[in-house]
Amino acid sequence: MDVRDRVFIEQSVIEAMQSLRGGKRTQIKAFLLSLAIDPFDEGDYAEQDPHGRSVHSKVIGDYSIGFYADHAVKEVKVFEFLPADE
Repeated sequence: MDVRDRVFIEQSVIEAMQSLRGGKRTQIKAFLLSLAIDPFDEGDYAEQDPHGRSVHSKVIGDYSIGFYADHAVKEVKVFEFLPADE
């Protein structure tokens, strides 16, 4: 039985990541895969969105990845990929 959560990545995140090469891309992909194994990862900082969800951000290199977990349906949603200084 697979106990992993499903990770959904918005198209805009995928498109932004396509320009990355080498180690940074590998690090980011590894983090995204790790969310399926540990959906309770809180990233580097968190805040509440207008719906009351805890939205987390993980900084990897020069980039910030926004995500939140929906534990009731065993899903993690990755919705944002920005330069870390924004």
